Amino acid sequence: PKTALQGIRKHGCIEQFIASLNTTRHPVPDDFPIDDVRRLLSDPEVIPSENVSLEWNAKPDEQGLVKFLVEEKGFSEKRVKGGLEQLIKAKKQIPQSRISSFFVKKPAQDAHSLPTNNATANSSQGQAAEEQISKKRSRSTPGAINAADTLKTKKSK
Repeated sequence: PKTALQGIRKHGCIEQFIASLNTTRHPVPDDFPIDDVRRLLSDPEVIPSENVSLEWNAKPDEQGLVKFLVEEKGFSEKRVKGGLEQLIKAKKQIPQSRISSFFVKKPAQDAHSLPTNNATANSSQGQAAEEQISKKRSRSTPGAINAADTLKTKKSK
């Protein structure tokens, strides 16, 4: 069915698609129901969605599905059974976690409730030293090496 639809789309109509077929490889019967095929493609049998109830957690009706797809719709029994095996195998697997589950939003803390330790005190002292160095740099001549540059290189090592 899929290849036939592609051929009809490529050639524009059923008659031209049939004429383009290799009749030795794909013989077309003399009593080919071209009008029925055209009607089926232009007006397919569809059940209104209001008349269908889906249960996604239900186990698939394997026999009913094989009967419908193979006997009524002409699918290959081997391919249908292979697809059913994949479906059953996939239903047994645990679903993949969402990426958002790795990122947990922590509650905000007040400035008064933040812990104070030596690292916090040292970082504020370090910031004050950096500010003094940048003030000295702005007063020094461009390109000249001064004590502030020396202090900065010793600190980074």
